[in-house]
Amino acid sequence: MNMTTHGIRPLLRRLIPFQFVQVLLFALLGILCSVMQVQGQTPSSKLNGQASWGSGPDKNLSDMPVAEIRDVFAANAVSIQDMEERAKYVKYMPGQLVMAIQLNTPKSLARKTLLGMDWSPYFGGRSALPIAHLLSVDKGAGSVSLVHFQLPDGMDVFDAMKKLAGKAGVLWSSPNFLYEGDPRDLTPNDPQYGSQYHHPLMKNNLAWDITQGEGVIVAVTDDGVELTHSDLSANIWVNGGEIPGDNIDNDGNGYVDDVNGWDFYNNNNNPNPNTTGDSHGTHVGGIIGARTGNNIGVAGTAGLSTIMPLQFYGTTAGSWTAAIINASYVYAVNNGAKIVSTSYNIDGFANDPVVIAGMQYVIDNNRLHFNSAGNNNQLNPPRQVVTQSLFVASTTNTDAKSSFSNYGTGIDVSAPGSSILSTVVGNAYENYSGTSMATPNAAAVAALIWAANPGWTNYQVAAQLLATADNIDAANPTFIGLLGSGRVNSYAALTTTLAAPKIKSITGLPAESSITDGVGLTGFTVSFNQVMDPVSVNNLSNYELRNAGPNNSFGDGDDILIPISTTQTYRVGTNSMAFSFGSALSCGSYRFTMSSGGLKNPFNTGLDGDGNGTGGDAFVRNFAIGTQAYVDADGDGYGTGAPTFIPNCSLPANYAAVGGDCDDGNANINPGETEICGNSIDENCDGLIDFIAGPLSTPVLFSNAGAITVPGTGNGATTGAPANPYPSGISVSGLTGTIGKLVVRLNQFSHTWPQDVDVLLVGPGGQKMQILSDIGSGNDAFNVNLVLDDAAADHIAGSGSVVSGTYKPSSHGAGADPYPSPAPAGPHNIAGPVGTATFTSVFGGTDPNGTWNLYVVDDASGDVGSFGAGWSLEISTFSNLCEGLSEPTYTVNQPTCAIPTGIITVTAPVQPGYTYSIGSGFQNDPVFNNVAPGTYQLIVRNASNQDSPPATVVVNPQPTTPQIPGPVVGEDNVCAYIGTSTQLTYSVPQDPEATSYNWIVPPTVTLVSGQGTNSITVTVNSNFLSSANRMFRVTATSACGTSAERLHWLLAQLPTTPAAIQASSTNVCPSIGSGVPITYTIPKVAAAQSYIWTAQNGTTIVSHPNGSGPNDTTISVVFLAGFSTSAITVQAVNDCGVSGIRSLTVTRTNPGTPSLISGPTNVCAHINPGGTAANYTVPQHSAVSTYTWTVPAGSTGLTGQGSNNILFTYPAGFTSGSVSVIASNGCGSSLPRTLQVTRLNPGSAGPIDVIQTGLCPNRTFTYTVASMPSNASSINWTVPVGGSILSGQGSTSITVSYSIDAIAGQVTATPQNNCGNGSTRTVEVKLPACPPGFSGTGAKGNQTASENLSVQLYPNPSHSRVNMMVTSQQMNMQVTARILDLQGRELKRMVLMPQQLISFGDNLKPGTYMIEVLQGNQRQVQKLIRL
Repeated sequence: MNMTTHGIRPLLRRLIPFQFVQVLLFALLGILCSVMQVQGQTPSSKLNGQASWGSGPDKNLSDMPVAEIRDVFAANAVSIQDMEERAKYVKYMPGQLVMAIQLNTPKSLARKTLLGMDWSPYFGGRSALPIAHLLSVDKGAGSVSLVHFQLPDGMDVFDAMKKLAGKAGVLWSSPNFLYEGDPRDLTPNDPQYGSQYHHPLMKNNLAWDITQGEGVIVAVTDDGVELTHSDLSANIWVNGGEIPGDNIDNDGNGYVDDVNGWDFYNNNNNPNPNTTGDSHGTHVGGIIGARTGNNIGVAGTAGLSTIMPLQFYGTTAGSWTAAIINASYVYAVNNGAKIVSTSYNIDGFANDPVVIAGMQYVIDNNRLHFNSAGNNNQLNPPRQVVTQSLFVASTTNTDAKSSFSNYGTGIDVSAPGSSILSTVVGNAYENYSGTSMATPNAAAVAALIWAANPGWTNYQVAAQLLATADNIDAANPTFIGLLGSGRVNSYAALTTTLAAPKIKSITGLPAESSITDGVGLTGFTVSFNQVMDPVSVNNLSNYELRNAGPNNSFGDGDDILIPISTTQTYRVGTNSMAFSFGSALSCGSYRFTMSSGGLKNPFNTGLDGDGNGTGGDAFVRNFAIGTQAYVDADGDGYGTGAPTFIPNCSLPANYAAVGGDCDDGNANINPGETEICGNSIDENCDGLIDFIAGPLSTPVLFSNAGAITVPGTGNGATTGAPANPYPSGISVSGLTGTIGKLVVRLNQFSHTWPQDVDVLLVGPGGQKMQILSDIGSGNDAFNVNLVLDDAAADHIAGSGSVVSGTYKPSSHGAGADPYPSPAPAGPHNIAGPVGTATFTSVFGGTDPNGTWNLYVVDDASGDVGSFGAGWSLEISTFSNLCEGLSEPTYTVNQPTCAIPTGIITVTAPVQPGYTYSIGSGFQNDPVFNNVAPGTYQLIVRNASNQDSPPATVVVNPQPTTPQIPGPVVGEDNVCAYIGTSTQLTYSVPQDPEATSYNWIVPPTVTLVSGQGTNSITVTVNSNFLSSANRMFRVTATSACGTSAERLHWLLAQLPTTPAAIQASSTNVCPSIGSGVPITYTIPKVAAAQSYIWTAQNGTTIVSHPNGSGPNDTTISVVFLAGFSTSAITVQAVNDCGVSGIRSLTVTRTNPGTPSLISGPTNVCAHINPGGTAANYTVPQHSAVSTYTWTVPAGSTGLTGQGSNNILFTYPAGFTSGSVSVIASNGCGSSLPRTLQVTRLNPGSAGPIDVIQTGLCPNRTFTYTVASMPSNASSINWTVPVGGSILSGQGSTSITVSYSIDAIAGQVTATPQNNCGNGSTRTVEVKLPACPPGFSGTGAKGNQTASENLSVQLYPNPSHSRVNMMVTSQQMNMQVTARILDLQGRELKRMVLMPQQLISFGDNLKPGTYMIEVLQGNQRQVQKLIRL
């Protein structure tokens, strides 16, 4: 449907009977609108109906060329079906019709022609009455006219239209739609329209007179849209290509029965919400397209647009994926949606390639994507980096930023989003707030623009939407530039023609005609005041940075172009473009230019670079890079006054790079000098005369514990709501010096939205600093204690929860917040990270005494809080060391036991230029080391030779510390005294340095006397054995300190069970019945006094080699005949009892079968005669005393019988047999272990491989078999006569040399071993004699090589034929040529004459050949290589 129809049809709804002229007026204005749209412009303001038509229609069209207005009537053709649909809700005049007809007469005769025509053929033979001739426009040789008819009685308007369809000359016809009321102020009949403040705010009621979004499909990607809602159902998208319920993808779009959209979350064709609580998408859909004028509920901003419901979200964790989002966007585009509206938090997908690809697909297909900015009251949310979408912030009914709305440089536009009334699930209506509500409002305005201008591109629609938004800076002074281009205005978007685009801002480049030092100048950022044509913006040739060159003048041939680059791509959502130079700019003059012809907006209007209101002007910025300098009259390196920039990189005479000199006529006064006390001069230019800061004092705390109540009534637009009290004050007095360090404590802070709270601190001298603003987010804070300190690690975060801790003063947001009176007016110093102010920079060096005031405001409504325990100041000051020196303070490190001297350290006053004395002269260091014990007078002298009062300092004599007490002497084993009350004495040697001793005895021992001395008496209690603590501890003490402890343990424990019994032999067999003893031993057991040994069942203990008592740790045991098994046991004994039993079981064990026999199984090498001895062995086992071997009969030379290893030789004629062995000991013999042996002849040799390794005359060949044949020990080789084996005889490979003579015969290889030979392998040898040219003799007859005979061969090397020419002094003598291979074999013979060119070689295989040329006794030989 064409764009003009969208402009006319809504106009035809409100006509009253007596306003017929208005019908004509608006119809003609619709035509005018379409003409302008053909030109690519927005509709003009003439649509307001103020044009005069008293002198005929030509008055307003006469200035238009015919080429611009031809076919305008035909362009307004509207389908009869469309008209019938519109007539269902728009009134029209019964029996009246307007028709556009083409005549063959000029417009000057049109009226007469029309009034005289017979109209019955047009209306089926029935008469119709022309009421008026409305308009004629020349068209070629004829004209096109509009005629208003009264139809014959009883004829239906639409029947008449159908009869007229197709009639010759009839371009279109239309009912005479009826207008009611003021066409500029449409008030829908929707009952709750009055509760929708955003419509009149956005001027929707005026825009609806032009269009209501007809024909534009808006996709709502959300949690579903209620399809049956009475206010939405008429506008729900219907996929005409699908047959409902047939379970077939009729339109082939990949989705079955997607009649009204798709549910990507559940992957089905029902985009209704999952639950009644999922009303978000239904609310968004109603904001866009709730049916307007249906006498139901509310009105949508684009109430006749079409809503495509696409559900892409569900409540299940992990359900919302990048693939689902991408699929929903692609579906929307592929199925006709012009706009995609997404009111969801995509921060997590800001850099997701899948989601970005979906958005890019939207804009690549001439669509627009809108997304909500977010509800965290956050500056520059992560999502704003996405440039494929338009991000929408939320505003209130006063145009102020909604308290929850995110904001930042990436926001594109704002729209009402607070308390928006719209549709919800259950055929109901509710007020919702959020950027989710602002986004569909903006998207709907885009739908209105596109409906009125269907031929526009997405960039044109976006440009129109953003450029016509209302400026709302006055309502948002702290968010200027952070809410996009303003709040959308639909009427302005439909009626405004955009001016030429301008540069909104350019940052990073110096100001026009300025000179800067260029520090940090590596790029710049350009922002436009409109959406621009992306092709032109992305074309780097439209930007130029030029250096004036060495002569500092532009355009004279030595200019230098500075390369400009960018990593950005300009898209519809790009708010600015950043460019870089690649490196810092050097000194010189520069000119930056943006092209006048290249840069343009989507309407092809060129850049207004000079801001004069017309397009096509270049933007030019001239600047210079130079050196900052201050006038330095006294030459002390510090200048005075404001800095100037010199356009070169070197300082001229009498200039300095540093300023701040407070007396430029005195070189001894500047910021680098040291202050001198008492001369009334400010030497260091710090503004303080005779002031030297002393040490930082101990902090002093001042508090106001009264609660500060924070209200929730702020509006954030102009002023904040003050807290109670306002201000809260703290009086400070009694402090000397100036502020060196300030810490502020805000106690028990609670608030339901911490970002609303702003805090201003004002000092006694009027210093003012915003110390807290926009911290955290919407998460509740409860009883949080905030310590603000410049020295803290970081600021309080601008998002997330606020928790107790120490932080730097913290301000987020855009600058200072408003503080109502009586707070001092701004500007205020702003804390970081937004500002740079610190406590030190604002309050440092000032007088702390006086009243401090804290001003707290809440800049938004709805949330409350308090500082429950008030606030505190912690102040440390510097004293003025020039005001007289007080008695010094100091610390003393006294001598210690290890260090005989002390250290005196002066702690105050300590300053550069001060000296210090303890009686033997002054020194610069305030620390005195190695001070001997004694009394000293400490004096400090300042730079003005003023001495402090003396302080008396005492260094004590060196103390000594007793040594650890000596060993404790006394009864160790107390078993005999347990529970007897017998007094035992324990003592340590007396240390002369010790003044006392401290004894600690076990809890089961009673200390009777002697505590404090070096000797004590104790008794051992009856429960002594029940305690694990049996240790004495004793220390010696003197004035120097206490010694280390001497420890002494009492022995009164049962002996422990002896360790494992070790045997001298684990094999008892040799001892059974032989009387040979075996020894059994244990380690000594601590505290054992004796041992109890036993040996049982066939054994006898024959001796205790170590005797009895505590050394009885070894016994000797003999084993009787018939012994089978027994146990050896032992226990340890002392006066306290007997230990546990340690036992060792001894068992008689026969030897096992020996392990596998190792040795040769093929015995050929070991058979007599000539064989070597065969070696057979088994592993030695410790329990075996003898090995008995059995070998084949007739074997000789057997050695090693009885051991685990034997040697012997097999008899002659041996063929097969076995070798076996039996293990024996005193307990018996094992089963035999047997190894089968045999004799094996060698196997046959494999094929002989021949390789020639040397050529004539030294012909050598290598003959090889793959491997040594089985069972063979060697290979015997033979060669034919004339050959000799150079190496390898006996191995698998030999090298043979042949003489130059012809050779014929065989090479043989015969495997061998001691048992015989294997089969012989042969290879034939047939070699011709080497040619004479290869022999090295040069002899063939009496021929010799001659320089008089030359041969040319070409090409050589050759792939194909070879050309040869022989040159000789004997021109008439025939030449013979032979082709020889490297074996000397003649392959071809040729006869030719000198200077004759011949060709040959077709049949030569690749390889190397020799060409021999003979003429008489002359001979030449050349090598030929064939490739």
